[in-house]
Formats: sequence, structure tokens, C-alpha cells
Amino acid sequence: MKRFTIPCDFGGVKHPFHVYIANPVPNSHPLKYQAAWLQEERGGTIPTDVMESFQKLHDIAKENNVSFEELCVYALSKDKNTEESNTKDTQDSSTKNREDEDSIDPTDIETLEREEIVMFMQGKNENGERIFCYSQLSILQLRALKDQIIRGQNFQPSDFGTVLVSGYGDPSAELRAEMAFKYKLTTLDELRE
Repeated sequence: MKRFTIPCDFGGVKHPFHVYIANPVPNSHPLKYQAAWLQEERGGTIPTDVMESFQKLHDIAKENNVSFEELCVYALSKDKNTEESNTKDTQDSSTKNREDEDSIDPTDIETLEREEIVMFMQGKNENGERIFCYSQLSILQLRALKDQIIRGQNFQPSDFGTVLVSGYGDPSAELRAEMAFKYKLTTLDELRE
């Protein structure tokens, strides 16, 4: 569970309010119950643009099969100082700075969803045979794939994007050249130079 601080409206006056993000009910707005509680118990409202942004993030997370909680952290954190707490309540004397860090920019999410890369992967299948593939995936899908790899879990490249070419062993020199030309691929060695 992650905590974000957002400016909410209390009778025309903006005050910071903590919302907690986990994996919401699939067909429900991720802040539905918190927004209702805030309205009924405190007389406050979460701004419409914030509600829409969280709904958009929820939709993107479902479409790309990524963690809604992790996507929110990624999308809403402009630096590593964003407040992430599920057990401790920290005091921050600079509410303004915290509000700026947690601000939502839906255009960033749209860019991450549209921007795609082509990536070469090698590994072994369930039978221990060496395999390779070239996959096309969005930046959001790449993040989900990275998380899967860090957790040491097996995966199918097709779960995280479109497999363009795959095969056993190593790709031929001709295939490497073709893919490099067609998708303007750069090797790590070229990047290091």
C-alpha cells in the first residue's frame, strides 16, 4: 500500500489529504471509497482532475497487466523523495513541496503508453534450450517486465509486448543486421563507446 498526499477542497479551502493506493476492485474507481468517506465525514472533495487521473492510471494498469500500485508510484513520483508509507506517519513541514512531488500529469502517462522500444532477449525455455527473441513493448510494459525479472520469475515475452522474431540458439548475423537496420537498434557495446 502506498500513500500520496493530494490537495483537497474543504469548502473552498485547499488542504492536503492522504490517499492510500493498493490494488483496487477491478470495476470500481480506485479512490471511490476514500472520496466518499472524505465527503461524508470531513466535508471535503478530491478534485475532479485527480479522480480522472487515478482512473486513467487504473485503466492503463489493467490494459498493460501491470501493478496499479507500482504504476502510481512510477507516474506520480518525479523524484525518489515521494512519500511512500504504509505503516509510519511522517511529518513534513513543507506541504507545498510534497504537493508538487505528488502532482499528476496525465500527458506523461500517455507518452509512456505510446512510446515503444524493440528489445533483444536471450534465455532458456522450460526444457533448458537456449532461445532468443526480438520484442516490441511500451515503456510501461518494459517496467513490468523488469519487475518480473527482478523477482526472478519465469515469463513469456509475449506477455509483455509483441514478439517480432524468435528462435532457438542465437540469431544469425543476417537477422541481427536486418533487425538493427529496420528498428535502428543499438548494442550495449556501441552505447559504451
